[in-house]
Formats: sequence, structure tokens, C-alpha cells
Amino acid sequence: DECLAQITRNAIGLIEGDPGSRVEHVHQMRVGIRRLRSALRSFVDWTPAPPDALVGELRALFATLGESRDSDVLDTCVAAELTRVGAPVLKVPAVAPGPDPVEAVRADTVQRLFIAWIEWRASLAEPPASPPTEPAVEETDANSFHRNVERRLRRWHRRIAADSKAFDELDDEHLHSLRKHVKRQRYAVEFFASVLGRRKVERYLEPLAAIQDRMGELNDLFVARTRYQEIVASEPAAWFALGWLAARIEEVRALAKPELERLAKTDPPTA
Repeated sequence: DECLAQITRNAIGLIEGDPGSRVEHVHQMRVGIRRLRSALRSFVDWTPAPPDALVGELRALFATLGESRDSDVLDTCVAAELTRVGAPVLKVPAVAPGPDPVEAVRADTVQRLFIAWIEWRASLAEPPASPPTEPAVEETDANSFHRNVERRLRRWHRRIAADSKAFDELDDEHLHSLRKHVKRQRYAVEFFASVLGRRKVERYLEPLAAIQDRMGELNDLFVARTRYQEIVASEPAAWFALGWLAARIEEVRALAKPELERLAKTDPPTA
């Protein structure tokens, strides 16, 4: 319910709100979609799954909104930083405009998608007192629920810890996957927080949130680098931007490494 509310309320804000808040509404819609998809993964096998078509259409909306956000990142954050460090004037060639997020969300197909998700959520029966165990042994008491949650969080944590050990060798694609795994882990811990120890959750979320922010910054730099690589042949001044981006990427990677190691050494929360 919370994830759907985050998506739909920001959709209303995007359509009817102040144009100056557009960027934030797009961002919050994407966060809501990402959290909803993470919730489906967190509770997989423990609650009925939505139809594949609903998931696919939501993923497509996420990608459309992402095109808008990537443009905003390049036009504001990165461009402002380049100006601050004295970059030469860069004439970025006009490109075909990306999708208008307001029109995308206003479209009948997207409005029907929101209604379909609300209907799917309303159709769910009350959740069972305890989900089935992973992988096969059936238990029904509250303790089994806690054990299963802990087991899932530990398994996902081990994957992040493995990437931490190989961090220096991770390419852009693997860094993107790591970023998604970190987000999934954070959202899962937040979803399960009510059945976990509060202090343990707080202790774990601190390094988890820190590395999520750092990986988000790194992703924005990758997006900007790709854009400037596309224009460098026709706009030599873009070489300055690429040089700055290369240095900044290395700097952010160096900052991310100890933060990720700290997370890897922090035990996921238990009940």
C-alpha cells in the first residue's frame, strides 16, 4: 500500500503540481516503483505474485521516467559542477527531446496501469500468519517467520559482501548490479523492520544508506560520461568534461570502497 501510494501521489503531483517540482516528483515516482519491485522480491513465495503484464508495464514506465531523470542530471548537477571547476563553454548539440514525464503519466494506458495495480492489491487475501520456509520445510509459527526473514537478508548480504571483496575489479555493468542489490537490501530491511530488532536495524541501515547514496552518485557520473562521449567528436571542449568525469569517478570509487567494506562487515539485523 505504501509503495503504491508513493507512486500515485507523486503522479498526481507531477500532473497537477508546481512545474518546479517536476524533477522531484519524477524521482519519487521512480523510488516508489523501485520499492514496489523490491517488495515483490522480498516477499516472493510468501505472497501471491502480480500478473507478469503488470510488472512489465511498470518496468516500462520506470524506464520512461528514467530517460527524463537522466536528462535532468546532465542539465543540472553535472553541468553546474563543470561550470564551477572552470570548464570551457560547451555547446551541447541539440538532441531529440526525451519523453515528457507529465504526458507519459497522463496517458490512458498508465492511468489504467495504476488502477490495475490498486485492484491487484485489493484482491489479495489477508497475509498468512507465517510464510513458508526457504527452501522447503514447512513451519507455521511466528519464530519461523523471523528465521526465514533473517535467512533471506543474510543470503542477499553475502552477495553484497562478495562484491565488496572484488570491488576494484568490478566494471560498470557489475557496479550497476551492485547498486541494485544494495537498494533491494535496504528496502527489504525497511519492509521487515517491524519484526527485527530496532537497534540492529538502525545499525545496519546506516552504512547501507551511505553506500546507496554513493553508488547513486557514481551512476549519475556514468550517465553523464556516456552523454559527453557521444558528442566529443563534434565538440572538442567535451574532452575537458570527460577528463573531469574520469577523475571524479575514480574519486567516488575510492570513497565507496571503505563504505562498502563497512557494510560487508556489519551483520544484517535479526529479530
